[in-house]
Amino acid sequence: MTRLVGLYPRAWRDRYEDEFLALLAERPPDPLDRLDIVRGAIDARLHPQVQGSPAAPEPAIVRGPWPMRAGWLTLAGGVLWIATMIVAVNSPIVVDGGRAYRDAAAAAPLFFAAVVMLGVGMLAVALELPEPARAARTAAFWSSMVGMLWALAPWLMLAGMTAFSGLIVVAVAAWRAGRWSSLELGILFVGVALGCGPILAYSVGLWVPATPDPDTQFLVLGALVAAWGAVGASLVRAPRRRATSQPTIA
Repeated sequence: MTRLVGLYPRAWRDRYEDEFLALLAERPPDPLDRLDIVRGAIDARLHPQVQGSPAAPEPAIVRGPWPMRAGWLTLAGGVLWIATMIVAVNSPIVVDGGRAYRDAAAAAPLFFAAVVMLGVGMLAVALELPEPARAARTAAFWSSMVGMLWALAPWLMLAGMTAFSGLIVVAVAAWRAGRWSSLELGILFVGVALGCGPILAYSVGLWVPATPDPDTQFLVLGALVAAWGAVGASLVRAPRRRATSQPTIA
């Protein structure tokens, strides 16, 4: 651990090293925590404190067990999302006007519940952000409402893409505030890109499958499970991350 702490500037170590090492001894970091520590060291070197007048650490936001519970609920929503895709892929095929598609009505309740659970997680992440992050909180509330529309009408893919775009705004704000790691942000971004990118390309005519398959959309949407995973994991780990990252915020 002393090697990782050694990445920080000397002025930072003189003020926080003993406290930080004590926190690490009490809560041994896992690989994601180590990435957070390295990110914090880079930030401390790019934005050094003024010698002699260091800024006070940002106080932790205490919300009791709510964030962690929201995280577990979001992770459960990810399981429901996978179940939604499985039920949809195994639904009967309907041929209408020469076009074949899956009648995925049986998956609708699972779809609705999974989207609602992700919305809860997104709002929990937004509420954990520092006070200046008003734009991200606005994006979270707006996206949660649009997401509810998508949950009720899954064929409105534009609503779904809007909701996930808002989620990315919230995630970037959480990353900038030190609430998310770069790995969590990357997982979310890749999952949303893989899940929404092909559908967006198909909608605007940039991509047309050579052999249309009624299951393609469900396989593509399955990649969005990364959003549930990243949001849920960030909330479940929030109390521990606060304890290990408080000194790095100063």
